[in-house]
Amino acid sequence: MITWAKNFDLVGLFNEKLFSGGDTEWGLRAYKQGINITYSENIIVKHPARKSVRELLMKARRVAGGVVAVSFQKAKRFQSMNKLYLQLGH
Repeated sequence: MITWAKNFDLVGLFNEKLFSGGDTEWGLRAYKQGINITYSENIIVKHPARKSVRELLMKARRVAGGVVAVSFQKAKRFQSMNKLYLQLGH
């Protein structure tokens, strides 16, 4: 990912509470703020391949943890909104 520093000022930093998926979560917040997100065919990212089944399992666990953490945050926000709605007498 390449972006301007001003975008972090607008969107905030990556969510450090997430085990994984912070880039996706940040991208969604950026998109909601109206930041244009584009794909470039000219950029090459080199990422080391996992060398063993153990490394693959560790990554899968980390990614799954990130998905669960994001889902939990969404559920907490929904519960808070629902509680407020009920307190307002609806």
